[in-house]
Amino acid sequence: MKIRTNQVFLDDRDRYEADTEYEVPLEKGLYFVKCGWASAAEAVAEEIWESVDLDIQNSTIGMKDSNG
Repeated sequence: MKIRTNQVFLDDRDRYEADTEYEVPLEKGLYFVKCGWASAAEAVAEEIWESVDLDIQNSTIGMKDSNG
């Protein structure tokens, strides 16, 4: 999938520069677009977007959870 980045961001060890077009695997490209870091540089079928699922986890650290 071709994407066009709109900001600088890191993915593991890969650095993506702003306003640059990249060829990435489909799942990564859809993830980057869903996160708002890039836009699809080519037409992508709507049904593909349905297959993307973000695993967002909630986390809260209280005072008792610190190193003290």
